[in-house]
Amino acid sequence: ADTQPKMIDPYKGRSLFVFKRNNPIKKICIRIVESRAFSAIVLVSISVTCFMMLVTPVYKDLDPDPPLVSESTATLIDFVATFVFLIEFSVHAIALGLIFTRYAYLKSGWNILDTLVLIFSLIDVISSLLPDQNQDLGIMRIFRLARALRPLRLMKRNESMRVIIDAVIATLAPVAYVVVFAAATFVTFALIGMGLLRGRMFKCSGPGADFPAGLKECSGNWVTPNSLLFPRSWDKPPHNFDTWTDSIITLYRISSVKYVAILTDAMDVTDYDQSPSENHSQYLALFFVAYLIVGFFGVLNLFVGFIVDGFNLNKG
Repeated sequence: ADTQPKMIDPYKGRSLFVFKRNNPIKKICIRIVESRAFSAIVLVSISVTCFMMLVTPVYKDLDPDPPLVSESTATLIDFVATFVFLIEFSVHAIALGLIFTRYAYLKSGWNILDTLVLIFSLIDVISSLLPDQNQDLGIMRIFRLARALRPLRLMKRNESMRVIIDAVIATLAPVAYVVVFAAATFVTFALIGMGLLRGRMFKCSGPGADFPAGLKECSGNWVTPNSLLFPRSWDKPPHNFDTWTDSIITLYRISSVKYVAILTDAMDVTDYDQSPSENHSQYLALFFVAYLIVGFFGVLNLFVGFIVDGFNLNKG
């Protein structure tokens, strides 16, 4: 019995509802797709466009110095590269089919990315042909930002990079569980913070209402050492736990390891409508320690663990 595996023909079927397998135009496109010379031309075009991103200013008036490559040369290179990408898309669409064939071109996520980059490049080329006053339209600026996607096309040509990116993308689903846990941790500690510190972090904006004084004594004016007169006011620090929104923002700042001022204000609280006193409520430091361990380091370790395990699993 013949045990040899069957050869897979990705070009089998009618592409674009027109081109059969034995169509001469399709045969030419197949030769181009399988040509190493054409692949090298596409790779060089991608590399050149990436280099042009580095040396070409985004706007003409952004850099007073003359650009490394003249505007006319940059435009010509952009035109040629976009034409090469358009040819690449066309021959692949004819050889493989676009959507409905078994191995259609757009059934690959990487090819979808290439197509999006091509569309943005075509819009960019068309916009460069418009008058100067129309090139600064907001929508055109947004399409110019899509130039940043061009280096991603280099990854498609590198098997190792494709494996790494595919493995990382495959880990996004389990990471969603970590995001849910992190959100639940934020909400829980925000509510605890409100229960412990809501309304207790106020203090007088000037001297004269030191502990055990408070809101009643925080009135009138006070004079700075520079002989400036300011009215006293009963204020709270910018990061506090008075509302749920303020609590979430404060916890986010603590997560960025900028918690010293917040910790100091919390440890100095005394009672409602009473001025703070240094280290009067040191036990509140346990709240911050617990949040940093569970809500920051714990979530961070879970996130890294899920990413690494998922990456190793999907990379095989």
